[in-house]
Amino acid sequence: MAGIRELLTDILPTKEDGQRVLREFIQGKAGLLTYLSFIALLISLIAVARIFIIGHGETTNTNAQVPWGLQITTYIYLVLISTGCTFANFFGVALAKEYYKPIAPKIIFFAILTTIGGMFGLLTELGHPERLYMWFLSPQPKSPMWWMPVWYTAYLLALIYVFIQLRRGHASFKHSLVIFIIATIKHSTLGALIGVNEARFYYYSALMPIYFLIFAFMTGVAASAIIAAVEAPKLGPKGEKLVDFFRKMLISGLALALLLGFWRIAIGLYGQAHGAEVFELTLGNQIFYVIILGSIVPLVLLYFLTSRTALILISLFIMVVQFKARYDLIVGGFKIPVWRAYTIPEIVKYVPTIEEMLVFVGGLSLSLFVYLIANRANMLSVKEEK
Repeated sequence: MAGIRELLTDILPTKEDGQRVLREFIQGKAGLLTYLSFIALLISLIAVARIFIIGHGETTNTNAQVPWGLQITTYIYLVLISTGCTFANFFGVALAKEYYKPIAPKIIFFAILTTIGGMFGLLTELGHPERLYMWFLSPQPKSPMWWMPVWYTAYLLALIYVFIQLRRGHASFKHSLVIFIIATIKHSTLGALIGVNEARFYYYSALMPIYFLIFAFMTGVAASAIIAAVEAPKLGPKGEKLVDFFRKMLISGLALALLLGFWRIAIGLYGQAHGAEVFELTLGNQIFYVIILGSIVPLVLLYFLTSRTALILISLFIMVVQFKARYDLIVGGFKIPVWRAYTIPEIVKYVPTIEEMLVFVGGLSLSLFVYLIANRANMLSVKEEK
């Protein structure tokens, strides 16, 4: 019982902190962003209820021609941030432990929340989530999709364990390495799940697992950099070093993303297989959002602007652009239909419904709201130094 009580103390806020945060929330003192994310979450829950009650087919614009839309984009984008946060944690502990340690619980907690937010989006895409037990009853180990629940279970359990250890003041390189490895396996498997789609030339590539890892690193470091920059003033001189460390790590991620993004486009344009013309159709978007806005512009800005405020704004810019790039990646694969018929257009178009948009808002606001409340309740600080 003593062990369980100690564990709950490491996870939950104290009675005084809980009452204080509740009082501040009721009195309107919890901060504008907290209330905006809370309202957005409530509105999104109405949209989710409509999807489940009225039906997926009546409330979304996904169909046989475009089976993956904004809901799948929401899932991929948020778990991509989560994976990147674990990468940021690994390099922070390995290379900058002295000044990274105070914010480590915050970044790992945000990794947990964005995974849950991603699952929120995925759940709304499943036609019958109550049948998930069939995964256990009918194993298909040859399928990358079958392995995803295995890796996600291991990943979340490892994140929770590491979060508790970080709260206790144990910033262990071994722990960070374990979640780094699990996150790499998990996210590269997700990339493989996309990359094995031979019928879709836009997806079919051995580069896809690496592509997912690199862009996860860049986007997750951007999210972690915002947390680091916000917390930096509380750390004194160490805060300046922390900001500089994340700026350099973000530059590295952008450079890798630029390299991989360029070669994916180049190889796609060279292809001659059925559906290869999709790379010509999406070339403008890819150059603009993946190469120019997604890599070159933030690289130049980070090189010349070194302040804490600049890091926050550039990181936000990266995250917004990366969402558009992930959306184009998921939806773009279905622009060219696999088969042609009189009723199927040569180029398939997709526009998400309000319900689908609100699913994304819900996943993001869920992650943000819980993080802000937990941070205000002192649940994300290091309890003791050991």
